[in-house]
Amino acid sequence: MKQKTTLISLLLAMALLLIQGMVFADDIEEATQYLAQKQYDKAYVPIKRLAEKGNAVAQEALGEMYYLGRGIKQDPAEAAKWFRKAANQGREGAQYILGALYENGIGVKQDLKEAFRLYRMAASQGVGSAELRIGQFYLYGMVVEENHAEAFKWHLKAAERNEKEAYFILAYLYDFGVGIKADESQAEKWYQKAIEDGSIKAAYRLGYIYVYGKKRQPEKGIELIRKAAEAGYHDAQGALGFEYERGLYLDKDFAKAREWYQKSAAQGNEQAKQMLQSLP
Repeated sequence: MKQKTTLISLLLAMALLLIQGMVFADDIEEATQYLAQKQYDKAYVPIKRLAEKGNAVAQEALGEMYYLGRGIKQDPAEAAKWFRKAANQGREGAQYILGALYENGIGVKQDLKEAFRLYRMAASQGVGSAELRIGQFYLYGMVVEENHAEAFKWHLKAAERNEKEAYFILAYLYDFGVGIKADESQAEKWYQKAIEDGSIKAAYRLGYIYVYGKKRQPEKGIELIRKAAEAGYHDAQGALGFEYERGLYLDKDFAKAREWYQKSAAQGNEQAKQMLQSLP
C-alpha cells in the first residue's frame, strides 16, 4: 500500500497549529519537538493526548504511528481507528490511507465500496493518489461499472498533479484510444514523463511509436527499445529480436535475433517462442 501522509507533513501541520495559537499548546509544542527529533516513543504520549481530545492532525499522526510501528507496537486495527477519526474530521491524508486500508483489508475487513467512498472524499480535496485509485476502479470495473471515459478523466487529473504512477497508464490510454480518441502526440508526452520516472515499459512503447507510428524516428525508437530490452522487459526483447531478424533498421543478424528471442521467451513471451521456431 502506498503511504501518502508522512510524519514530516504532520509535524508541519502541528507547527502551524502552534503558530496559530490553538488550544492544547503545551501538548502540541511537546509533540512537535519530539517529532522533529524523530523521538517517536516520546512523541507518542502528547500526540495521543491530543488525539483523544479530538485534534484531527494528532489523530492522523497517531494512526500513522500505529500503522508504521513508530514509537509504539505496530497495530493496523488501531491505526485504522485513528485514521477514521481524522478522516471524519476532513483530513484528506487520513481519508486516502483509510481508503487504502479498506481496499487491501489491512486492519479492517476488506470493503471496496468503502475504499471507493473514501478515495472520492480525498480526491475532492485534491489528493492525486486518490484520483489515481478512482481511475483504476473505473478502468477495471471494481465496485463501479467499467467506464473507460471516467478512467481516463481520473488518470488525467492524477497525472496533472504529478502522480507519477498515472503517467504510463494515461499514455497507454492515449496510445490505444481507451476512453479518449487516440492521440500519438499526447501518448508520446506522457510516455516521456514515465520514462523520466524510470519506466522501462514506457521506453518500449515510445520506442514502438517512433519505429512504427506516424512520427517515424526509427533510430531513436530502436535506442529506446534496446534500453527497455537491456533492462529486462520481455516485450522489448522480442521486438529487438525482430528488428535483428528483419534487418530494416539494424544490420540483419540471426544470432542476435535468436539471443533476444530466447531472453524474451524465457520470460514466457509466446510470440517470441514462435519467432524462435521460424528463424533459419
